[in-house]
Amino acid sequence: MNSIRRGKSANRRKQESNLLNVKLRTDQLKRNRKVWVTGAFSVLFAVGFILFLASRGVDWALAEFVYQNPAFEIRKIEVSTDGYLNHPTLLHWADVKQGKNLMALDLGQIKRDLERFPVIKAASLERVLPDVLRVKVAERFPIARLTMLLPRAGGYYPATFPLDPDGFVMVPLHRSHVRDQRVLNYAALPEIKGFDESEMRASGRLMNANVLAALRLVGDFRRSALVGNTELRTIEIQETGILVVTTGKGIHVKFSPEHDFGPQMARWRKINEVAAGAGREIAQIDLSVTNNVPIKWRTDRATLPTVTPSQPGRGRNRNSVYSLNNA
Repeated sequence: MNSIRRGKSANRRKQESNLLNVKLRTDQLKRNRKVWVTGAFSVLFAVGFILFLASRGVDWALAEFVYQNPAFEIRKIEVSTDGYLNHPTLLHWADVKQGKNLMALDLGQIKRDLERFPVIKAASLERVLPDVLRVKVAERFPIARLTMLLPRAGGYYPATFPLDPDGFVMVPLHRSHVRDQRVLNYAALPEIKGFDESEMRASGRLMNANVLAALRLVGDFRRSALVGNTELRTIEIQETGILVVTTGKGIHVKFSPEHDFGPQMARWRKINEVAAGAGREIAQIDLSVTNNVPIKWRTDRATLPTVTPSQPGRGRNRNSVYSLNNA
């Protein structure tokens, strides 16, 4: 019995010793883990503090040696444009002037600010160290105009908006904005009519296919041999898409946007030559017809040019519509 008791007692002490050893190891692991975590946080804090001091130091260095350095103050601003905007206007819109720090300018933001003006197609800026800023602008040039009624006290008033060849609606400029005030004579531009005014946006772009076709017609006309002898006054967009041009002499000419305007204008020029040679005045021309061009003469006081009636028949009025073959 005694031996059994001694064996049990020894086993109990052995178990207690094992439990004590496990507890000691667990406590030691906890202490080691705590020390490691504390050390890691200390290192991170130290690194963060050093980085903070470094960033503050960099900020201070940039402010002291760059952004507040008198050596980088703008002493010269070089402005160039391919249009008519004057330099004070461009500098005012860009909000830059001499004395500002060249390095502190946000060139990207200035570029975006300039390009918000509809008349400016593109802008670029460049630093030329230590004290020169270059500003370069590409402008939009109006080739036609739109008129719409805008509300005001007591009624409405007609407002004119210039259009560039790509359909951008441009806000009319003030005479203080340009070097040559002749460019502000928007009334001399051909007026496009017959479009839905709800599509118009004072600082946007018209994507109407008929309006874009009318602008393309104006562009082709400006490059044609008709310039100098003929003046476009209005371009009426019909429901069928046909474009009816009215000239300064009151001649009405129909164009089809489904065909190139170049050949149509070449036929128009040839008809003008035939009419001038015969001493006739043209009232209407239908260039939308591809083979035989119907013509209506304004007067029959002179001999008619050689033409082929589109529908020959007896008793035809000499002032009715004729067609000029292969014009």
